[in-house]
Amino acid sequence: MVHNLRSILFLLSPAFATGESISCPPYSSRSGTTTGPIALTSSTVTLTKTPQTGTLCTLFTTQTSLDGGKTFYIPVGRSYDGNDWERVAGKYSTLEYTCDGSGSCVVTLPDIVTQSYYLTSYAYTLTSKQTSARFFERAAFGATPDMLTMATTTGDMANWIKDQFDENVTPITSHREYFRKRLNPRMVEMGKFGKAGPRVCDVNSRWRNFAFTRNDVVISNRGTNRHWPIQPHNATLETKTVSATTKYLWRFGGHIRTMLDSRPVLANGSDTPLADGQYTVCAVDELPGSVYNTEDERKLYAKFQINVDGLCVHVKGGNPGVFIDEEFLADEITPGGHVVDFTTVSTGELPSIGYQFPDTVKLLAKTDYYQANSAACDSFPDPDKADYRTKGWIYSPYYEGRRHPNWDNVTAVFLDEPVYAKMPDNSYFIDDRRFTPLENTPENPIADGGGSMTLGSVYRDINNFNADDTELLPVDEDRNPRTKSTLSGNEQAIYCSNGPPNVFNEEFCKLSTDPNACVRMGADDEDTIVVVKLIPRSLDRINYHAGTSMFQIRGLDFTNLTELPCTDGATSRWVKQDGVATKSVCDALGSTSVEATTYSAFSDLLHYSVADNEMLRDVTMYEQFQGSRCDVLDVNKKEFAIFDVSTSSCFLNVHPDDLNVYHVKDEMSSVHGSSGVIAWIDSGLTMDYWNRVIKNSTLYDYHGRTGDIIAIESLMDRLGIYKAHGGLDVTRAPTSSPSESPSYSPSLSLSPAIAPSEVPSAMPSTSPSESLSPSVSPTATQFPSLSTEPSSSPTTDYPSSSPTESRHPSAEPSNTPSISQLPSSLPSEPQNPSDVPSAIPSLSGAPSSNPSVSSQPSSSPSIHPSSAPSISAVPSSIPSSSSEPSQEPSQISQVARTINDNIFHNITNDPDIAYVILETQFSQKSGGVLVCGSAGEIASDTTEDDYFDYWTRRIDSSGNEGEQKKTVWTRIALEENDQLVQRIAFALSQIFAISPEFLGYSTLSEAHMFYYDIFVRNGFKTYRDVLKNVAYSVKMGMQLSHAGSKSLRYYYDAQGRVRFPDENYAREVMQLETIGLDMLNMDGTLMKDDRGNTIPTYDIEDIITFSRAWTGFDYPIRRGNYEELDHITINWMDPMSLDGRGRDWFPKRDLHDGWIGDRYPLCSDLPSQPFLKVGATYKLLGRSSQPRYHFDDPVWDGNEAIKRMTLHPNSPLYGILCAEANSACTFPSVVTLTNDISCHGIECHLDTVRVVQVTPNVFYEYVRRPCVHLAFLDDARTVFAGASPTSIARMCASPTQPVASTTCCPGGSNPEISCLYTGDFVTYDTNLARCGSTNVCPATMDYISDCGTCCDQKRGYQRNYPEYNFFQWTNGTCSYKVKINLDSTVAIVHVPEYKAKVVQYVGNSVMNLNYFHVPWPTDPFLGDKLYPNIDNQCGNGTCVEQDDWTCLCDVAVFNSAAFTSEPVDAATIRSTLKIGAFEPSFFGPGHYNSGIAHSTDTTITIYHLSSVNDYSKDTIFKLLDEFGGETIYLKNMVSTISIGVDVNNYFVEPLRKPLVMRNPLSFYDLVKPETRDAFYETEAVIDHYIHHPNAAPFVSMQLIQHIGGISNPSPSYVNRVSTAFTSGRFVSNGITFGSGKLSDMKAVVAAILLDQEATASTLDADPTYGGIKEPIIKVLHFLRSMKYRKTAWDRNIYPKLSDMCAKVGQMVRIPGSVFFLPPRLFTTRTDGPSFLVCTSSAGSHSLNNHQHNGRFFFSSTSGSYSL
Repeated sequence: MVHNLRSILFLLSPAFATGESISCPPYSSRSGTTTGPIALTSSTVTLTKTPQTGTLCTLFTTQTSLDGGKTFYIPVGRSYDGNDWERVAGKYSTLEYTCDGSGSCVVTLPDIVTQSYYLTSYAYTLTSKQTSARFFERAAFGATPDMLTMATTTGDMANWIKDQFDENVTPITSHREYFRKRLNPRMVEMGKFGKAGPRVCDVNSRWRNFAFTRNDVVISNRGTNRHWPIQPHNATLETKTVSATTKYLWRFGGHIRTMLDSRPVLANGSDTPLADGQYTVCAVDELPGSVYNTEDERKLYAKFQINVDGLCVHVKGGNPGVFIDEEFLADEITPGGHVVDFTTVSTGELPSIGYQFPDTVKLLAKTDYYQANSAACDSFPDPDKADYRTKGWIYSPYYEGRRHPNWDNVTAVFLDEPVYAKMPDNSYFIDDRRFTPLENTPENPIADGGGSMTLGSVYRDINNFNADDTELLPVDEDRNPRTKSTLSGNEQAIYCSNGPPNVFNEEFCKLSTDPNACVRMGADDEDTIVVVKLIPRSLDRINYHAGTSMFQIRGLDFTNLTELPCTDGATSRWVKQDGVATKSVCDALGSTSVEATTYSAFSDLLHYSVADNEMLRDVTMYEQFQGSRCDVLDVNKKEFAIFDVSTSSCFLNVHPDDLNVYHVKDEMSSVHGSSGVIAWIDSGLTMDYWNRVIKNSTLYDYHGRTGDIIAIESLMDRLGIYKAHGGLDVTRAPTSSPSESPSYSPSLSLSPAIAPSEVPSAMPSTSPSESLSPSVSPTATQFPSLSTEPSSSPTTDYPSSSPTESRHPSAEPSNTPSISQLPSSLPSEPQNPSDVPSAIPSLSGAPSSNPSVSSQPSSSPSIHPSSAPSISAVPSSIPSSSSEPSQEPSQISQVARTINDNIFHNITNDPDIAYVILETQFSQKSGGVLVCGSAGEIASDTTEDDYFDYWTRRIDSSGNEGEQKKTVWTRIALEENDQLVQRIAFALSQIFAISPEFLGYSTLSEAHMFYYDIFVRNGFKTYRDVLKNVAYSVKMGMQLSHAGSKSLRYYYDAQGRVRFPDENYAREVMQLETIGLDMLNMDGTLMKDDRGNTIPTYDIEDIITFSRAWTGFDYPIRRGNYEELDHITINWMDPMSLDGRGRDWFPKRDLHDGWIGDRYPLCSDLPSQPFLKVGATYKLLGRSSQPRYHFDDPVWDGNEAIKRMTLHPNSPLYGILCAEANSACTFPSVVTLTNDISCHGIECHLDTVRVVQVTPNVFYEYVRRPCVHLAFLDDARTVFAGASPTSIARMCASPTQPVASTTCCPGGSNPEISCLYTGDFVTYDTNLARCGSTNVCPATMDYISDCGTCCDQKRGYQRNYPEYNFFQWTNGTCSYKVKINLDSTVAIVHVPEYKAKVVQYVGNSVMNLNYFHVPWPTDPFLGDKLYPNIDNQCGNGTCVEQDDWTCLCDVAVFNSAAFTSEPVDAATIRSTLKIGAFEPSFFGPGHYNSGIAHSTDTTITIYHLSSVNDYSKDTIFKLLDEFGGETIYLKNMVSTISIGVDVNNYFVEPLRKPLVMRNPLSFYDLVKPETRDAFYETEAVIDHYIHHPNAAPFVSMQLIQHIGGISNPSPSYVNRVSTAFTSGRFVSNGITFGSGKLSDMKAVVAAILLDQEATASTLDADPTYGGIKEPIIKVLHFLRSMKYRKTAWDRNIYPKLSDMCAKVGQMVRIPGSVFFLPPRLFTTRTDGPSFLVCTSSAGSHSLNNHQHNGRFFFSSTSGSYSL
């Protein structure tokens, strides 16, 4: 620290000298006694330590500024409180003091000839209260008066810290929870995040007795906003006489708020009467003026101010109360309000909850009021209808930020009519509608994921067809409508609250079987969809409206051409027989019987079928369980019945095409159609004719099966209703009124038309049996009650993301492939988006121009996109339609009324055709949805009247809401007891700083508090936990731009463009958050090289390398139930997702010239069947079989033709995943095996599993333990992907890894694929065992001739989507080369034995741009990297020069044992061995010996293979890491690669070293990369930062500065805190803090606060010690010392500590530049972190002009005081 000594030096006493021994002057006062300059005869001097506590002696020198005007004080050393002399921070921090233990210390001083030295002694002590206050200045936001006796000794301090660490003693306050508990925002309309309410008759409806609110101020002054132009509303004073009684009516937005008996007057001293007219409301307090006795009080706390002649003037009496005369209401032409009669409600059921004055606000606590008064209640305005957008607005908040067509909502100028309540005392209150967020925490997620609320938000209560009816709100039609269709509803539909699991909440997720369970499927998806159920009734109605010939074909007979059920791989059809409850009755329905083995096989297949069609099943015959096949006696049988005992369901086998639905254009058969049905045989048509004509997809256009659910938009598109009838042209510019003559009577139901149900009888006939449920009546809920069909009736579907199975070629191939359909030939560039959206999301983000089609289902789904509409799950609670026409239009009909097209209108409004379901139900996940909560997402306390609000750009939303996050922070800092964790959180927030202003939309509150809660939740965990949470935070992802960063390979493979990963986060996470710029010693001093230069921690190559490690992070999906900006597409809060597809898959050099992945075991060392071994992890998927951590073809999800890996109930793995309790499975979200388990059945023949089916509706994903791969192998085999010579690509594969299918060439024939389940990938040895040594395919094989039941693993090579390639084994060898770029980076090149087309990202071509840095040898003289490049002729001919300026070099791999005898010590082992190992017990009993203790170090154990019992490559060392806190296992193997030819002159010593380096490691197997490995690599990168030797001193110094308040701690202090960081423990006063984990925050914080330097108040006398107290901390210290509490009239909604940047230079949520530091004068390296304020000038303002006067900080805010 710089100190001006001009006023001190003249006081210095005469110099004295004692030879080499010098003593401190007398200890007299805090101001100090100085002697010097000291006359020294030797540079080595002896100093004596201070005698006692309360004494301090400092050694310093001085230096004069260049202009001679200033003298600077430079510390050299010190002794205090009887402690030995020690180093101090700054220029002389490297001096060493050698002490003898008796009080004398020797130091060698530099420059004694030119430099003068001085000694100063101080005497300084504090009182006990001062000591306590001093401690709490660091450990808290200051001491309150009550705390001044709590920390008078270090023992007290340690015990206080211990209690703070114990959450049972001191609960932690979440900022988000604090906010949400008090979150009761007024809402005049529904938003994407939630709905307004409750409605007036529902429990918890809120009522107030004051007329105006702060929201009225916002609405009155809103004006035109470019994002949201709305009609401003004003207050109107009106005089009105009714029955000779005159009242003075205050209206707002045209509606009565109150009726006064006398004319209002202005409080201007003259009581000027207000004239009738409109007035802008400019200020309001939410209390009635009547609660105060004086006008001065009303002006302060109950004001009502309006704009009169340009001035904001107070109306006398303040905010008027609510006074209503119902006679006046009845006289209104348009009634100005409605009255709820609460006179019979008890006062206990109307509790008073008003803030400060309870009687001003009441809550309806009566739960059954609606039931008793439903008729009256239903007549009141419905808040869900409110929609206040007007014509001309630019951006729709629900239009995902894109341009929107004009909107002309005629009702947008009208606010909802108010509702009044007549209370038991005959007073009147007015409805105060609020939004209540739901609880959705990880421990208690919303059971249905918000699905019921989402469905409820789709429906509207429309009274009639009167176009002038103001209740009718026409809605627009656009590309992001309320449901997932261009024909359906309102954009304001609420998002599901449930998003996909993430790394932080997945272990808490719960399996929901709620029929309305909902999960957000994608960022751009809506959550509902308009569908049609394919049954004769709906088909008949479609034919009626459109003149089409849509028919169900039934009554087909088997012929000799029909594939029979028992044929291996055959798909058979089974119709569910309703009403059959016993096996005997069921069996009797069949035309024949089957053997028990056959019966059991089909019973299992039907039971585990994943489809959701409630009427029929299609199952494929395969060996689901070992031995589960047809008996040979049954191979020719058909039409038998199977009874599924577990579900009491009966299924009858029918012809595979029976009950298919076609658009029939064959007049020979269509003439026989009636009521949506063609009864084929009964109509006289023959099966011979059927077998011939069904091949013609033009005449028989397949649409699905009876009972399938399809998107009605896709159906109409395929039928040509859009194109042929101008539907799109009309709907693009919707009209404001419906067709002149609707062809039906609208429904009375609140809900849309409900799906009819139809099941064919056991003996199909020409007349379908129909079961139509009655329509649903309105209920008291916010959404319609759905009628419930039996949930035991499984339903079937194909997911919208999957193509429909096809027997015939696709008739209408999609122009743009769906990402989930994975066509066999994908375009190299994304296709242009089409104008016609599809229900299936497209790869490019744009919809397909035509849904894909296929004619009929087959045993194997088509790889190509199918244009048949996707089929979806029917929820177990499906709406049912009335057979009678309804009286009122549904939500769909309301939309259709805006479309001037009768066919389109009639189909979409026919209750027997169209209805709405959740997208989750459509994509067949409703049978078991994972619902996952979010930390801090609690429900609000409805009784809180001191509330917070949301900012949503709505009509009543104000930007001032952005101050709330500061208010929450201030309130918690001032008032809550968990001071220590809040202090830590504040410190961490300055290290991991984000800027709301930089990110934009700083007016948001909740998302920023969620980010801040990262530091609150993890403040007592580890610094690593903090770093991980921040790395995944979308806020940090946006701040430092790694959100959305992709690998170069991804951009080039998928999009054909060259784009490098973003480097910002990779740089800043090192520089600012973990290791800093320069290498440090443990004491924080700078390391120097031999030349005295500092050593950088990283360079540009490291930044480039680590930028590749931060790829693949994507924005989280938007959802409901939290504050969000309506027109912005980004979820600002939830953690980012990690997609392995966008990740860089190649090796990454670490900061020590090793590899990310060092110390991880090799995947090649995994024992057989690791999925059954200890450590195997299984993660719950729910009903969906689509994994989160692997790249399985999305087509497999929900596909009945897929061979599932189904666990037998007798399998031990089944038992563990089921986790039965009370006779039912509990299905834990995450299961990790704690012991090895035995295999069962088919499991015993597998190398690995990916997804396992436990029950019909429950799947788990296997996630193997983390491990790494060697980049170059010496035993690789050639594998190929592709199905034909033109689609084949080859690469190298590790023979030990299960990455390819079993592929055999019997007798040298063409390849055949086999599998035990779809996705059964095997090792080379397993392939060899299954095929036989002579039947393994040669390397030259280039197509697949037979795939049997495994055709889903056969596909053409996907260059654009390589993660979805399926590879096949060959016996060909495969070698490696490296391609070396001019900049020294290398790319891996695979060289298969058969040199044909190679996989692009490992080929030797310009398209392989996947270069990475390697640690090249360096020239011993020049220090330059030695590597072949075109400038040295590729190493003097060592490698081959190529046209792209690269060198192609041979690579040789050498694997050898590192130690052949006992190593010297642990350090030698750690520095030599870089490859990790699994614990020896992982390999099973007897594989390794019991372990041998090291001869000199008992912490080391050596394990040899039992078969060798000596040192080998497989020997395992068990030892502690460098920090002594973690056990590691290392493999005794060194793997190196040699590049080029060793005999070449390029390598001749001494000029050149052989180009030998370590074999790179990578988490990714390039044949089968997985998202799982991206997560593992991210963990390894975070660990690498935290384990870096610089992390401990760098982080410790920052935390000392921010928490300890010491700008320049001594090296000894830093060393002690760094030691606590590395050891994870700190001991003080007999209390051990910390868990022993590296970077444990409890240990670090305790070390910072309890260290002798931190607790020594004597050091406060040292002018070179301490720090500049942060301005905002200084303010909080002052407020807490004054025992500040907010006044009773101060509301949460008012800003606290406003404009602090202008006043003191700092405020939370407005971080200063983390790059600003004051100049380091004379290289003293003394820092002032408290300078990091809003701006540098603000920091100077704070330092120089801070006034210690409360009046400087406080200003009046609505009668309260804030800063």
